[in-house]
Amino acid sequence: MLDEKGNILYIGKSIALKKRINSYLAKEIKRNNKIKQMLAWLWDVEVFYTDTELDALLLECKWIKAYRPLYNTALMQTERYGYLILEDGPHYRLRWSRTKPDTALRIIGPLTHPSLSRQAEEFFKSQYPFMDCKIQEEACAKVVFNKCQGYCKEAERKKRIEFIHELLSPGSSLPSMLMKQIETYSEKWEFEKAQQFYGYLKSINYIRGIEQMTNKLCSQNVIGRLPIEGTLFYKYYLIINGSILYTKVGMLYEENEIIQALRAYKNSQQEKEIFNIHKENIDEIKILYSFIERKMHRIEV
Repeated sequence: MLDEKGNILYIGKSIALKKRINSYLAKEIKRNNKIKQMLAWLWDVEVFYTDTELDALLLECKWIKAYRPLYNTALMQTERYGYLILEDGPHYRLRWSRTKPDTALRIIGPLTHPSLSRQAEEFFKSQYPFMDCKIQEEACAKVVFNKCQGYCKEAERKKRIEFIHELLSPGSSLPSMLMKQIETYSEKWEFEKAQQFYGYLKSINYIRGIEQMTNKLCSQNVIGRLPIEGTLFYKYYLIINGSILYTKVGMLYEENEIIQALRAYKNSQQEKEIFNIHKENIDEIKILYSFIERKMHRIEV
């Protein structure tokens, strides 16, 4: 959507384009002030067609980040994305950061929902407290007078970080533990506590999901097939370690030939560094992963 000077007001994707445009222009529909303001500036609508919904979503994401339209808010806040970091010795601590360290015991991210990430950090720091002061080189008066449990002791810090590392691992019982805690609070009518732990559960599931996605894509080589709507053609995607390296369009009777061509291309590219996940491409990676898991017909490379 463009204004009179050709400036981009909004970028959006739609499978049913006519319905999408009518949803903005129909007179009887109630709209919020933001939409009303955008429509007041609207002068023209440009349409670009893609082969598949996946192509449209990836192009939408790319253009929103490149052109930063005034009325798009999602996908433009990459500077707010960050990482949950488990540091090993000598610090042994859990922290949230918008920058990725070179090394750590564990780096989870990039995380696109800062509020959920911070909530996970809050949970671990409340249930498995860390020091809130500077590490003492000599005896600490707080520990001596039993005003602190000595979380700054290296052995204690190491034990807590390693325990959190284990809790975040696949197959850990942490989600079921949190669910039981929610049920216990609910039975006692302590609904605020139950709500708080539901938030913790949601945040833990979120960061575990992001880590599962990145780990899976890092080791996943697949050819994905999607139908091109309204035709007899299909689009084939060569996906290596989370990146679309090459695509081909063809009909089902050509599939064996297409697969051989994609495999040959993959073999010619294997010496290159292909996968590097970072804050600028995490949104595209999430889109691709959702299609691989839910919509694509997958073929082994």
